[in-house]
Amino acid sequence: MIVSPLIEKKGRYGLFLILMGLLMVIAPFPMVKIMGFGATAAFLSLYSFGYKGAVPLSDSLAQRFLGEGGNDYGKVRVAGSIGYVVMTLLLQRFVPAGTARQYMVWMVASAGLFVLSLFLVPGILSSYEKHISAEKMPASQISSEKKESLPHILAQF
Repeated sequence: MIVSPLIEKKGRYGLFLILMGLLMVIAPFPMVKIMGFGATAAFLSLYSFGYKGAVPLSDSLAQRFLGEGGNDYGKVRVAGSIGYVVMTLLLQRFVPAGTARQYMVWMVASAGLFVLSLFLVPGILSSYEKHISAEKMPASQISSEKKESLPHILAQF
């Protein structure tokens, strides 16, 4: 992506990742109503744009959160990719082909879970550097933004 280096440099991942996730949630819906190769290709391209925009930044964000302890993150990603390919090849033998509507439901569900999971990341809508500096502060000085993230709200219950 053209904007990825700028987003990484500023450390503001949240809004862009949420927008890419919402694009992936919305793009499959028209494919059920509008038939034809051109329409399907266009909406799948939109979905792909969201996916291809979100994955590298999600990886970058994970690497930043891991810091120096994330030296093995690349190995974990490779193992996950291999596992994904193996499971896809295995499951295609056992899971019957679905309808277009069923595929759309799974595309939307996985994208929706991605967007919801972003709100579990502390300080996702603020700058990464601001979040890291808040992590180093005593608990009494943590910004109200960090205290209001979903994990901190849930921890109060």
